[in-house]
Amino acid sequence: MGNFYLCKHSISGPGPGKVTWGCKESVFALAVVLIAALCFLPGLGSFGILDPTDSFFIEVAREMTERHHYITALYNYTDWLDKPALSFWPIILASKLLGMNPWAARLPAALSGMALVAATYIFAAPRLGQRAAILSAAVLCSSPLFLLTGHVALSDEILGMFFGVAMLYAGTTLASQRQKINIVAYVFLALAILTKGPIPLILAFGAIVLYLCMTCSSLNEAGRKFGQLRPIVGTIILLVLCLPYFYLAHITTNGAFSVQFFLRQNVGRMLGTVNHQEPIWFYVPILFGGYFPWILYLLISIPWLKRLFARRRQLTQRQGLVIFCACWLFWVLLLFTLVPTKLPTYIVPLSPALAILVGTYLYLLMRLYKQCKGADQSWLQSRAAIIILSLPPMLSFAGSLVGLWMLPKLMAGQMSCYGILVLIGALTLVDCWLFWRRKLVQAVFSLAITFVFIGSILVPCSFLWFYQSHQLGMDKLIAIAKAQNANIAILFSRVPSVVFSMQKPVLEIKSLPELEQFCRIGHKPHLQNCLNLPELHVKQHTIASDGRWYLLNVEGYPYK
Repeated sequence: MGNFYLCKHSISGPGPGKVTWGCKESVFALAVVLIAALCFLPGLGSFGILDPTDSFFIEVAREMTERHHYITALYNYTDWLDKPALSFWPIILASKLLGMNPWAARLPAALSGMALVAATYIFAAPRLGQRAAILSAAVLCSSPLFLLTGHVALSDEILGMFFGVAMLYAGTTLASQRQKINIVAYVFLALAILTKGPIPLILAFGAIVLYLCMTCSSLNEAGRKFGQLRPIVGTIILLVLCLPYFYLAHITTNGAFSVQFFLRQNVGRMLGTVNHQEPIWFYVPILFGGYFPWILYLLISIPWLKRLFARRRQLTQRQGLVIFCACWLFWVLLLFTLVPTKLPTYIVPLSPALAILVGTYLYLLMRLYKQCKGADQSWLQSRAAIIILSLPPMLSFAGSLVGLWMLPKLMAGQMSCYGILVLIGALTLVDCWLFWRRKLVQAVFSLAITFVFIGSILVPCSFLWFYQSHQLGMDKLIAIAKAQNANIAILFSRVPSVVFSMQKPVLEIKSLPELEQFCRIGHKPHLQNCLNLPELHVKQHTIASDGRWYLLNVEGYPYK
């Protein structure tokens, strides 16, 4: 593998020259946006709201709209101070324009994903080359975790877009020699802070400091580079845009928002004193599954990145942007790995950095293959290189065969799913064939097209399958209770879809005494998912069941 990176073009390439943007680039940018739209928009509303993913955000936005309560969030008609209101404002706006429905609620996340794909191309094309930018955009919009997050009404995709654009501005500024950062970058960073709190600022500052430590030979040089970011102007912009909202949220809740959001949710998650605590290796499978197959090419590119870091004191603009993306990816992954509180979507902000690294590396492989001669090209022509480069499509082909074998057990043999898996197997087999025939340029672009197509088909199909197998039964039970105008209570759980469907408060019972109190008041059906309480006598009082949830009539409790 060592000889893979000896060609001089694998590092230097043409100089950055003057960054220009013309009609041709605009046409390609429009094509990138259309491809991203095909990845994010189809099937967006083909499934109902999902517990526990996007149901919280959809229900909170509905209650805020209903009560005209736009400063802090509401859930179950009480204050829910875990997140700033900007996490819900896009959903509220979309719902006011298009109605309160799953498609409208998920549209802001999908549009954010599309915008970040377009921004990745727009920032990369003048600096890394058009082909590298196209490949980077394709890697981004075909990364499973990025696509999945863009299909649900969460704030992580919106955060990823705000943070990603700010970081792309910072990276292209630091990679240049004298360029000053556009103050629009700080507007995007402020919006990211208003969406998620101070964590975007920590992520941005850490990545920038790491880059300066890696590439600057003296404090004076680091100070000059940092000055290109116009930190004083940036600080003023952040304070002007962020402080008014946080102050307003503080005074309207008598300080409860600051305590709950800043201390419990931010400090508590950093210290691991709230929920979602996971082991330190949690993100290893998330990276491999959430960024397959591109994570494999990122691992293959490590020797190339090591060589770039070896000459990090003398970088071109292209190389500087690549090193910045490596620092960006590493810092985000390191921080969330060390933090005890973990969720898969936390690492979405590293997606553009990973996409640019992989897209640039694949582009340089194609240039190396076409331009380098003799010994430099011999490794790429070797059997070992062919096996390594074709490993991702081979794994995908094997996965489609496994899927065909397991499909009857999972989904009762739906023919449409059979057809999709057969098509995926055929496309990945074509990719393998192109690699084995040593048609590297065609193989790389075919691979990008294949996984863009796979992601655009599989992600909405996966959500539809999840809804039908896990959520549809719940919705039927809620419909029964709603038809009886019942007072519903949930035992030992939070189910926002119930509140969304009933459009009135739903009691969350945490103990049997609370259940008794509810029974004395209500005498109506009760929804629960716990069968280990013999006092409930589930079998004798079940109205309906979907196999996991049971709709019980609690009239006459306690049962004898």
